[in-house]
Amino acid sequence: MTWCRDRFRTTLAPKQIAPDGSLPLELARTKPYSYSLFNMDVLCGVAQSLSTEADNLWGFTTSDGRGLRSRVTAFESPQGDECFWPGPAGCRRDTTNVFGEGSIPSRASAGE
Repeated sequence: MTWCRDRFRTTLAPKQIAPDGSLPLELARTKPYSYSLFNMDVLCGVAQSLSTEADNLWGFTTSDGRGLRSRVTAFESPQGDECFWPGPAGCRRDTTNVFGEGSIPSRASAGE
């Protein structure tokens, strides 16, 4: 578990999350909104599964601000809407529920 927490801090957060909270690798894909939401769900699941009282990954940030806090802030900001996602309007967002029932972000938005 220690190795997994270290990998989150040294590889996943720094290479997946930009300082502004965006996910550049996902923004370059064909459906950036859906892929970004899916990636956010996975990163939240990893943080939830691996965090301990002594080592809380939810609050981890790199020296330049990369971490789940910046990711959630970017997603909740006005830019977190379609204007944040590149590409033609039809590619920005689809109607697929990428989180699905019971996912961590779905439960969080439902107030659980």
